[in-house]
Amino acid sequence: MESTTSLSKGCFVFAPKSSKTKRKKRSEVKDEFDEYNSISQVAQFTEIISAIEKQLKEINTNASDEVLQELVQFVSKCPNSDFAIPTAVLLTGVNLPDHRVLFQALADRLHKETTKHVAVLLSSECTNVKNTIEQFTSQFLKQSTTSIDFQMDIDDSDSEEEDVFDDVKRSQCTMPNLVSWYEELTPQNDSPRKKTNNIPREKLVIIVPDFESFSTKVLQDVILILSGYLDRLPIVLVFGVATSVKALQSSLPHRITSRMDVRMFQSKQSVHFLNKTVNEVLLSWQNSRTYPFLLGPKMFKLLTDVFIFYDFSVHGFVQGVKYCLMEHFYNNPLARLCCSREDLAEVVDELKNEDLEQHFGNNKQFQAYVEKLPMQRMEKILSFTNKGKYFKELVLEMMNNLHIHKDNLLVAVWLLHTLVHDLPEAPLGKQVREVYIEAMSGPTLEHPKFQRCFELLNLMSKQDLVQKLTEILDILKESECLQVERNKLTELLKLLKSAGETLKSPTASPSKKPITMDTFNRSDRATFYMPLLKKNVREENEFEKARSNLLSYLKEVFKTYLISPTTLPLHEAVLIDNVSAKRHIIGAPRAALHTALNNPHHYLQCECCKISNNSEILSTMPDICIAYKLHLESGALINMYDWLQSFVTIVSPGEEDRDERKVDPAIQARFTRAVTELQFLGFIKGSKKKTDHVARLTWGGTC
Repeated sequence: MESTTSLSKGCFVFAPKSSKTKRKKRSEVKDEFDEYNSISQVAQFTEIISAIEKQLKEINTNASDEVLQELVQFVSKCPNSDFAIPTAVLLTGVNLPDHRVLFQALADRLHKETTKHVAVLLSSECTNVKNTIEQFTSQFLKQSTTSIDFQMDIDDSDSEEEDVFDDVKRSQCTMPNLVSWYEELTPQNDSPRKKTNNIPREKLVIIVPDFESFSTKVLQDVILILSGYLDRLPIVLVFGVATSVKALQSSLPHRITSRMDVRMFQSKQSVHFLNKTVNEVLLSWQNSRTYPFLLGPKMFKLLTDVFIFYDFSVHGFVQGVKYCLMEHFYNNPLARLCCSREDLAEVVDELKNEDLEQHFGNNKQFQAYVEKLPMQRMEKILSFTNKGKYFKELVLEMMNNLHIHKDNLLVAVWLLHTLVHDLPEAPLGKQVREVYIEAMSGPTLEHPKFQRCFELLNLMSKQDLVQKLTEILDILKESECLQVERNKLTELLKLLKSAGETLKSPTASPSKKPITMDTFNRSDRATFYMPLLKKNVREENEFEKARSNLLSYLKEVFKTYLISPTTLPLHEAVLIDNVSAKRHIIGAPRAALHTALNNPHHYLQCECCKISNNSEILSTMPDICIAYKLHLESGALINMYDWLQSFVTIVSPGEEDRDERKVDPAIQARFTRAVTELQFLGFIKGSKKKTDHVARLTWGGTC
């Protein structure tokens, strides 16, 4: 009998094929964005973002290499126990999104070096004990030869769940089946002699990146179940704790922790990852050809302030940089020139005459630069008879000068940081990003902080100054910039090393005459006080002269190269300093909430909620919007009865002869729900002064 033939009427359901085949078919379909991706600006943006992501992955791996190596050694060397589960607790800090990259690297390294049996559990998928056991057993049973990418949970949790259970049935995801599978995988001899040899077996590692988000009851039960299988399964737990050790102690009672052999590990702080990201990606002269853009001081300060004062998220910082780049390429027509130096000539050559007139015709700095050129060259440039050949040559020349200035600026920032980062009180800051912001904000030499730094440098000893100058020469040696300055600083270093340190007496002064008795006999007292008021001046020794010459030369170097690119034409092509992106990076939740409640048509786009002015209230609006707009008309205290009557008047305006003491229960229930929602959102709270009043908590229309 065929599968669709039956003696009785009915319907037949055929299960869909595996999601893998669906994805394969989708990948074969032509991408509808192919034409969009072929745009030059999109291609340049994609190339820069790919290079940034690739280097960030290397930075995170190298920065966490030490703690990851310790964790791998712990997993590989921890002895098998029949009672206590070997448990590694990694203190990661408060920022969980960044730590998912860390745990991904840990899973990959364990998979390559120690054991291929690694399971990663996320709190969003482990709501109860059954789901938790199914999750890690399914990951073990399918024996994936690839690394476990648990970051997909952020984008598409459903697809990940399908991936986990593609090769294994849910009914098979039990602890007895896991024991049977492991015994078949690693057969053991049951003889007492073999058992005493304690042959090492491949570990089963369970990683929990977000320990605080897990249900404590689920964790306790799972740990108890796993401890009962330790004699048959060599299980190792890895917990990622974002706060402190107290979180582990408060979540798990003694009867649970007594079944765990806990060892603590400490990862580096988020600020360390931020400094590595900024120094090696955004402010590195070594990668200036790969990353042809510069963040302006306002934008750079905004992103670092969001990191320091809000979330400590390097991931958020990088996403902010990506958004600034995206907006730069989308809104700025000159962004086509923001490309690698090798491709710059080709990009400029592809510009059409219309593009040249549109992009550069209204640029005031560009026009001022062209007007200063000789008349013959200016005429050639402004004529487009030869397809803008001379115009393109000028654009290419200006862009090359801009890139050279950018490279020199970054090198000068690093030189200044080398000089001042360890000075007392650190007037210009201890990090390169702080020095960069100060240098890009205006004339550096005129800044009081800069003057203070050189006052402190003028008091520095010979040994410290020689060490700093040696580090400066090392930077110049690695870079291709400022080679003339490097030769001059090498000569000054030789003079500084050979300079003597013999000091003359501070009282010696050839220009000062000794005071005699004849001075007291003079009638003019001013002639008596003037010699006493003069400072005791002494001659500088050889070392002090060499130090003064060195610092004077360094001032000239910084005066020449620490200049913001805004002084150069076409700087808009590479400099990103659009502060308008602030509302997209930080967001304004209160303003968005006020807009939604005050004018729901803005988001719902329905004609029934459309208003002519902000003070208008319609009966067709949602109840919470009506209650919110009525509460805006009140003072610090809101009478609940008056509020209800106003609400009833708007909701049912036709009932003019109604008794105010009697309110429809349905309308009263709607009003109560709206007030409760406003209280939940933080607009009102109960008042202790009057029981029939509520207190208003917010003032002003927007944030």
